[in-house]
Amino acid sequence: MLKPRVVVLAEILLILFLINNFFKFCIVEGESMWPTFSPKKRILVVKNVDFFVGSVVRAIDNEGYDVIKRIKWIKGDKVFLVGDNPNDSIDSRQLGAVSKNQILGVVYQP
Repeated sequence: MLKPRVVVLAEILLILFLINNFFKFCIVEGESMWPTFSPKKRILVVKNVDFFVGSVVRAIDNEGYDVIKRIKWIKGDKVFLVGDNPNDSIDSRQLGAVSKNQILGVVYQP
């Protein structure tokens, strides 16, 4: 039995809502997270989940750039982010810690 069109449309809208509000696929640019993530690696960012020291996150750095970095420490509202490849990473060592509200989600490898 075929589903009515309104049910199919509702399912599509629900999937789009979930993807838009809870997930984002991204492509890694640069080598700051090598060897964990190589350039052009596809990653999944899950929004609205808890993060902790050691988590790899997508964030907005203090210069306004969208970055993928690892959390080195959290103190109060401040989060210190570093790349896994310190020789090729501009991170909190140069730009300072970011606030928790600059963390956009936690990175997972699909």
